[in-house]
Amino acid sequence: LVSGHKRWVLFPPSAEGRQLMPGGCGSGEHLQALEELSDLGDSASHWLHKCYPHIDASVGECIDFVQAPGETVYVPSGWWHNVVNLDFTVAVTENFVGEPNLRSSFAAMSATDPETAERWRLGMQARPELRRFAELMVDDEAQ
Repeated sequence: LVSGHKRWVLFPPSAEGRQLMPGGCGSGEHLQALEELSDLGDSASHWLHKCYPHIDASVGECIDFVQAPGETVYVPSGWWHNVVNLDFTVAVTENFVGEPNLRSSFAAMSATDPETAERWRLGMQARPELRRFAELMVDDEAQ
């Protein structure tokens, strides 16, 4: 983090989405009313203030902290996370895709943005050192 402060809330992969949206805080009349007023209904801030306080302890360990300037945060693959800027913030972020999570990352990208996924696959195909990974992605799609 270059400047500012960020509040992070992380849950392990064992936490299920429905557990993180208790009492329908992410759907129904409550969310519809918010969406009609603004774009806050689907925001990280909305979740932090309206959903997070009602999450049952059975969800498991939660990591909640404030990141200060000069600190780095690593979020392991598969961990659900929510981040809210607490003041004016400048940050550098990076997502890492390595061999262990390549297939799941490509599948997620294909499901949400097939055009970008195909450009990614073609980019891998064009580089000899990555070609074998691009070929794996074609094999996965054929199955």
